[in-house]
Amino acid sequence: TKTVATLTSEELTNIRNRWTSIRYEQPIDYRWLWPYTIAGLLIFLAMFIWNRRLNALNQALRRANTTIELLTVTDELTGLSNRRVMQREWHRALRDMRFLHLVLMDIDHFKQYNDTYGHPAGDVVLKQLGTLLRHHMRRAGDYAFRLGGEEFAVLLTELEQQAACRLAEEIRKDVEQLAIPHASSVTAPVVTLSLGLLSVVPRIAQHRASLPPDWNSIYQHADALLYQAKNSGRNCVVARCWRVDPLLDSA
Repeated sequence: TKTVATLTSEELTNIRNRWTSIRYEQPIDYRWLWPYTIAGLLIFLAMFIWNRRLNALNQALRRANTTIELLTVTDELTGLSNRRVMQREWHRALRDMRFLHLVLMDIDHFKQYNDTYGHPAGDVVLKQLGTLLRHHMRRAGDYAFRLGGEEFAVLLTELEQQAACRLAEEIRKDVEQLAIPHASSVTAPVVTLSLGLLSVVPRIAQHRASLPPDWNSIYQHADALLYQAKNSGRNCVVARCWRVDPLLDSA
C-alpha cells in the first residue's frame, strides 16, 4: 500500500492503461442502404405494374382471338354455325359410321317479305328461325347452320331415317305456327319453310361405292330435294335416302 501511495498520478495512469483494455465500438450506419432499398422497391413496383398490364393485354388478346375464331365458324345474326362446320361434321359422322341426314331449308318468298316489311323485320325472322332450330337440336349429334340469306341447314347423326323425317316435319310445322304475317306470300298468309332431306344410313356407308364421291355432290343432291319441295308448292318436306332414291341414283 505504501508503494502504491508513493506512485505519481502519471505512473498510475500508465499502469491502468497497460492492464485495462477498453474497446470502443462504433455503431453501424445503415443510412447508406436507403437509396438502394428505395431503388429496389421502385424496380419491383414497376415490374409488378408491367406484369399486370401484360396479363391484361394477353387476356384481351385471347378474348379477341376467341371472338375471331367464333366469327369464322358462327353466323353473327343467328348464332348458328356456318357452312364451314357442316362439311367437317358430315365427314366425322361418316367416319364413325353413324346415321347421316342433311336437311336444307329455305324461308318461302323471303325476298318478298323483305320488300314488304323491310330488312330489319327480315332479320327478326331469321333470328326466330335460328332460335327455333337450336331448340330442336337436343342431341350431341344434332347441328344447325345458317348458310347465308334465308338458307339454313340441319345435320343429324344420331337419328334413324323415320325419326329424321319427323323432326324435319316438326320444324316445318313450328315455323308455320309462329304465325308471322306474310302478306306477300302466295303459299300461305304466314311465313313458311320448304325443306329437302337427304339420308345416308350406316349399312350404306359400309359400301363406299354407293356413296356420293365428295361433299359437293352430297350438298347438290340435298339441294335438289329442296328445290323439289319448292316446285311441289313449298311449305313441305321432301325426304329421300341416297341408296333407294332413283332420282339421286340417276343424277
